[in-house]
Amino acid sequence: MARKGIPKVRTGCLTCKKRKVKCDETRPACNRCTSTGRTCDGYMPPPPGCMSWDRLLSAPVPASPSPCPEADDLELRGLAFYQQIVAPALCGPLDSSFWTKLVAQMVHAEPATRHAVLAISWLYENFGDGGAEETRQGGRPGADDFAIQHYNAAISHLIGPQTSCPADINTVLLVCILFTCIEFLRGDTESAISHSQHGISLLNSAADIRPELVRVFRHLAIFPYFFGGDVSTFPALLDAQPAAVGVDTLDAALESLDCLLARAVRLVRATDDHRLGMGAREQPPEAVVHEKRSLEGDLDAWWSALEELRRGGDHLVSEHHAPATLLVLEMRWLVCRIWASTCLALDETVYDDHGDGFARIVDVAARAEALAGTPTRRGKFMFVMGFGPLLYFAVAKCRFLGLRLRALSLLGRLSCVRETLWDASTLYATGKRIVEIEHGIGELTPEQVDAGGVGMDQDVPPDEARVRDSAVEDGDGEGDAAKRRVCFLVLGREGIERMYDWV
Repeated sequence: MARKGIPKVRTGCLTCKKRKVKCDETRPACNRCTSTGRTCDGYMPPPPGCMSWDRLLSAPVPASPSPCPEADDLELRGLAFYQQIVAPALCGPLDSSFWTKLVAQMVHAEPATRHAVLAISWLYENFGDGGAEETRQGGRPGADDFAIQHYNAAISHLIGPQTSCPADINTVLLVCILFTCIEFLRGDTESAISHSQHGISLLNSAADIRPELVRVFRHLAIFPYFFGGDVSTFPALLDAQPAAVGVDTLDAALESLDCLLARAVRLVRATDDHRLGMGAREQPPEAVVHEKRSLEGDLDAWWSALEELRRGGDHLVSEHHAPATLLVLEMRWLVCRIWASTCLALDETVYDDHGDGFARIVDVAARAEALAGTPTRRGKFMFVMGFGPLLYFAVAKCRFLGLRLRALSLLGRLSCVRETLWDASTLYATGKRIVEIEHGIGELTPEQVDAGGVGMDQDVPPDEARVRDSAVEDGDGEGDAAKRRVCFLVLGREGIERMYDWV
C-alpha cells in the first residue's frame, strides 16, 4: 500500500533540529543532548491549532461543566450541518453512532467538544471545493480561519479553567479523536499521527474508559504505519488481542478485526527491511515468525466466527447497514490475510499465489458498488479506512492485468475523496503508474482501465520488473501543484533502487 514519506519532525528541541538528529523530546531538556554533554536549547512554542499534550493532560477542569455560551447564527448553522450532514457520513457504510450520538450529546455538555465539532463541520463543508492541491490541504485556504478559531477555542476550554480537579480522561480522549479528525480534514499528517499517538498512550495507562472511545482508538491504531509511523515509536494498544473482543455482533466483529489489522500492519512494518532487502538477508527473529503464525490462526478463527454470525442472519436484521458492513469486513479481512501470509517473502511472485484472494477483493468491491446504487455525488471524506486503500493494495500487488485494472476502475468510483489521510486521486494515480511500469505500458487511458485491459498483453510481469514498494513524498517540494512526487522501490543490478516520478 502506498506510504507517505516520513514526515518532517517539527516538535524536537532546537539543538537536535540544528544537528538534524531525532530528539527524544524529554522536557525541559532532552536526554539526547544532556547525555552527550550538550546544552539543550529548549523547544519552539506550538503554532496555532496545536497544543502541549503534557499541559493538556495536567490541566484542571471545572468541578461541573461550564454552560456553552450562546451560539451565533453561523455557529448554529455549523452545528446543524454537523448533525444532519457530517456525522452520518463520517463512517461511510459503517455504524456512525459515535458521531451522531455520543459526540452530539457532548456538544451540549462540553464547550471543548462544541468548538471542535464546529471546526470539523466547517472544514467538511469546505473540503475539496477547489482543485487537487486544495483538496489535499483540506479545502479553500480561507476556510481554515474559522476552523482554527474554534480549534484554538477547544484547546483553551480544556486548559484554561483554574480549579483543583484533574482533567476528565474521557473528555480528553474524546477531544483527541475530534482533533485527529480535524487534522485528517486539513491534511496535516504529522499532527494527526501525534494526536493518535498521545491518545493511545493515554488509553494504555488509563482505566474506566468509555467503550465507544476504545473502539475508535482501535481503528486509529492502524493508519499511522502507512504515513511514516514506526513500530519502535508508535505505541500499540495493550489489549489488541482478539480475545479482548467477541464476534457476537457486527460492531464487535469490526472492533475485533481492527485489532487484527493493527497487528498485521505492525508485523508488515517490522519486516520491511527483511522483505525489501534493505539489510542483511538473515532469518527473521523467531518472535516475528511466531507472531505471523499466531496472526494467521487468529484471522482464520475470526473469519469462522463471522461466518457463524452471518448464518444467524436474524441477529443482523436490526443492525445498521448490515449488508454494506459485511462487505467492508470481508474486504478488510481478505487484505489482512494476504498481508500476514506474504510479510516474510523475499520476492514479489508470492502474490501470484493469491489470485483467488484478489479476485474476491474485486468481487466484494463490485457488490458494494451495486449495493450503493448510483450516488448523486461522490463522498467527500471518511474518518475510517474505506474501500480506497484496500483496492489500491490489489492494484499494486495483483499482477493479473485484468483483475488489477478492474480494481483500479472500482477504486476511482467507490472510494471517497479522502479516507483518513488517503487521497483517492493519489491512490489512483500511483496505482495506475505502477501498472504502467510493470507491464511496460506508456500511459493507460481511462477507457483502457474501465475495459479491464481487454485487447492488451495479459502476461504477468517477471519479478525483476515489479515495484517492491512506493512512498508518496511530503507535498512541500517543487513541481506541479496538482501532482505528487512518488518514490518507487524497484529491483536494480545491485539490489533495491529508488525511482522517482510525478503522479
